[in-house]
Amino acid sequence: MEKDLNKPSERELQKSVHNFLSDPSIVYFTKNKTRLQILSPGRINSSAGPDFIEMALLLDSKIIIANGEFHRKSSEWNTHSHGNDPNYDSVALHIVYHDDSKTLLKPELLLLNENEINDYIEKSKSEELKREFPIDELQHYALIRLLRKAAEAQKLLNNNPLDSVLYLFTKAYIDKYLSKQKRPVYQEKQLDELLQIIVKSDCYNFLNKLQSNSEDFASVEIQKLLEKKIHNEGDALRREIILNCVYPPAVCLAGDGARVSLFMWYWSMPSLNKYSVLNKQFKGVPQEYIWQQQGMLEYIRLYGRKPSVASEAIAVYGFADVLSFYRIYRDPKQVEIPEDYSQYEDND
Repeated sequence: MEKDLNKPSERELQKSVHNFLSDPSIVYFTKNKTRLQILSPGRINSSAGPDFIEMALLLDSKIIIANGEFHRKSSEWNTHSHGNDPNYDSVALHIVYHDDSKTLLKPELLLLNENEINDYIEKSKSEELKREFPIDELQHYALIRLLRKAAEAQKLLNNNPLDSVLYLFTKAYIDKYLSKQKRPVYQEKQLDELLQIIVKSDCYNFLNKLQSNSEDFASVEIQKLLEKKIHNEGDALRREIILNCVYPPAVCLAGDGARVSLFMWYWSMPSLNKYSVLNKQFKGVPQEYIWQQQGMLEYIRLYGRKPSVASEAIAVYGFADVLSFYRIYRDPKQVEIPEDYSQYEDND
């Protein structure tokens, strides 16, 4: 039988879906009606086993590091005997174009629109830029930065009162600011005044509300902090303080609903301005969102080395030991679908 030259190969489909999923601000809902954001699509697997390795998934309010598998049809999971293959025990997300299976799998099922992906691919081809690394790489580094800072905050919160944590985070940032080679815009006295005031400011009040689980609209409140002076600082410095000193402990203190709101803010918040140093080093790489800038900064910090968000993250950063909302996925099981299958039927 002759090969259909117009039909994309499995490898081409894999790459197309991977590219399509490289937008961390998009909110999906799985077949189980679980809220999903793909914070990082992981890397494409060129060997046997799952298609996407070490994806970072925000499932409801938890960051899950897991593998993903793509098929045109959901029934191919059983056709390919993945349920009996231990290589697929770490698959938490099954990505399909058509849902034709009457078996409900523990891996969450994400149904994509094939036409929408094809349109996205054509659009991407016409807008493609030569970049130092693709956008999914930025997602990876941005996530590592977010988790690293959150883990630092949680360690401090475990042993210190909240005002001390905010003070220590802010002092560390100010000390780094003053140590820069170029003359800082602010004098040391101005920054010291800001440091003394921040523990009595709206920044502290915001964190205290999160600590008592009384803040339901965290992203709205943190946005308000960006728009109101703490002391005598400008917009740029205030943004850096909110992002580096207030946001990390906020993620740790937040309840599930507030944490989802904070993650949404991180992955969808437009940047206020472009950093010239990043423009020079990353030509053609967009700085439209805060997470993109954060990803580039973490890339610089790591000298381009790409740490794993799973095994190496546990060994070096200790995310799983420190952060209650971070875990590595293991061992999905199949269960029979309820008799009323109509609620799960494919509407494509």
